[in-house]
Amino acid sequence: MKLNLLSIAKPLLILSLIIATASGLKGVELRRGTASLDTDLHRAQENERRVQQDGQELDSLLAGREQPLPLERTVAELILTLRHLQVENRIMIAAISPSVPAGHGTAQNLKAIAAPVGRSSLRTITLEVKGTYREYAGLNTFLTQLRRQPAAITHLAITGNSFQIQLKVFGALS
Repeated sequence: MKLNLLSIAKPLLILSLIIATASGLKGVELRRGTASLDTDLHRAQENERRVQQDGQELDSLLAGREQPLPLERTVAELILTLRHLQVENRIMIAAISPSVPAGHGTAQNLKAIAAPVGRSSLRTITLEVKGTYREYAGLNTFLTQLRRQPAAITHLAITGNSFQIQLKVFGALS
């Protein structure tokens, strides 16, 4: 019987040594992988910290507490600017008039023709500007300067030396 146990013990001992060696090698490999994952985790945490810091800086710059400009003031200043720009660019503005929404007839009150913007306190009005220009360079400069104003160009039509522009102006009613 002793002989039989020794003959079984030797292969089991060799098998145990092979399993222990393979486990040790696999453990070393896993440890290297874990170190790599730890490095990646540290980098990701550092990036997250930087992103949060950048977000806080943006929050301080863009507080979001600004109030919209009053619509009446914005429209008046835009009309004044249009009149100044026409002189600079050799443009002749023949008419500046609000586009009255359907069903409002010939409303003269700004509050009556201003349309709500979603569920916000903002209102919008569309102004139609009709005129003529002497040279294309002047019209082009006029349009470039117009893009810097607190209004969006929603329509532009040029026929011969005349033009028609629709401007959407945003603001709050006071």
